[in-house]
Amino acid sequence: MKCPVCESVVQSKWKFCPECGINAKEFKRPYGGYSIERLRQPWVEKGGEVFYKKFKAVENVGTAPYAKIKPIRPILGDFIGVHFSNIKTFSLSSIQPRCTGELCEMYRMIGYHSVDHALRTMKLSKVVDLVGRTGLFWKVVDNSEVHKMLTRGWGEVHQGVVSLVSIDRRGLQIKFRVDEGQLAYLGSDATDFMTLNILGGNLEALCNMKCIGTEVRRGDEKYFEYQLHPKTGEIDYPLPSADEDEYERIFEKLVGDIVENKPSGRVKLKDIVHISGEQVEVFYMMRATEGHRILEKYSGVKCGKTLAQKAGLHKEEEVWDFARNVFKQQKVGLLQKPTKVSEGRVNIELTESAYSAGVSDIGMKLDLFIAGIIEGLLVQSTGERWQVDEKLCIANGDGCCEFTAKVREH
Repeated sequence: MKCPVCESVVQSKWKFCPECGINAKEFKRPYGGYSIERLRQPWVEKGGEVFYKKFKAVENVGTAPYAKIKPIRPILGDFIGVHFSNIKTFSLSSIQPRCTGELCEMYRMIGYHSVDHALRTMKLSKVVDLVGRTGLFWKVVDNSEVHKMLTRGWGEVHQGVVSLVSIDRRGLQIKFRVDEGQLAYLGSDATDFMTLNILGGNLEALCNMKCIGTEVRRGDEKYFEYQLHPKTGEIDYPLPSADEDEYERIFEKLVGDIVENKPSGRVKLKDIVHISGEQVEVFYMMRATEGHRILEKYSGVKCGKTLAQKAGLHKEEEVWDFARNVFKQQKVGLLQKPTKVSEGRVNIELTESAYSAGVSDIGMKLDLFIAGIIEGLLVQSTGERWQVDEKLCIANGDGCCEFTAKVREH
């Protein structure tokens, strides 16, 4: 049989995949095994305490449009390179396309609860809920203050430039235009499922209704049309249209852009997005199943190997110089010079990590993807079987983020 993560051949009597290490028990569990209720849980428990009190970056997103906020990361700031954010998404999707459906659910949940929290902060949630119950959804969406909140919020996290195009009251349809979306510059025929679902979640919170979105292209312009549905009925959200080959093509393009340090071409929003979305995405992957955690690490390994190949790295020393430069350019974190512990074993400290900076002790390590990248870089460059583990993490209550890299015995 084949491993569902790395697709290596695994004999039925084996307990683990020899390539990525996933437990064979996970083979029979679908990646979509955790429900929408579980996705919603950290947002609603104790008023969203996990995100709004434990994740400083998430809290700051709601405050930044209205007050001057001191950056969590004093050197890199609270943004990550858009190429690096996207390469994480498409490395996951190219390895396991089924994960894309889960990412869509997660993006919709982020969109819903970010607006829901903003409405509560502005003390408008009861009014919006009442208007939504009467079916006058357009009075909310077309309200100047609400629209200002929406456009300002998207601009603050550099997710896109949002503008309302039209509202069909009788047909229960709303159309938006989003320029400079996070995936728009990639030149793909694939649906921009990130923008589609985050904005869809925004609308569900504003209209108190469910909605199904469709991406419509007219020349170089891109629109997102939403059909609203009463909350009482069950609806099936459509999955992205792209296939594994398209995800792989996008992934390869992103690797090349990172190695060559190419700009994305976004004019207003530049080449960055806010780290809050990265941290929420990693949190969901880490708390889902063992299979998700293995996939998080393995997608990092794939990134590291491909980056090393494109950059032409052949020595361990080249890996550390390359990783430090790329991590700093893409605002992933500040990788310190490795400390040799023994022959074939080093410790590496990372400060200002995009995935764990500002996260209070949640009892989890959130930098597994970075560990995978370092491992992939070392394996591809040296030809040896390296293993990189995340030993310390700020999100786990440790004073810093630290990795241990060692050469495995054959």
